[in-house]
Amino acid sequence: MKEQELRARVDEILDKVNREGLRNLSWRERSFLKSASKRYKKNRE
Repeated sequence: MKEQELRARVDEILDKVNREGLRNLSWRERSFLKSASKRYKKNRE
């Protein structure tokens, strides 16, 4: 997945969290955020 696509998907999921709360994320959305977080952390090092 390209960086721009990754950021867009993360933004979509975070918008959902803002609207509906963290509890309303699917397991796939949670998994995606965890994966994206690891990728961002790796790139910062």
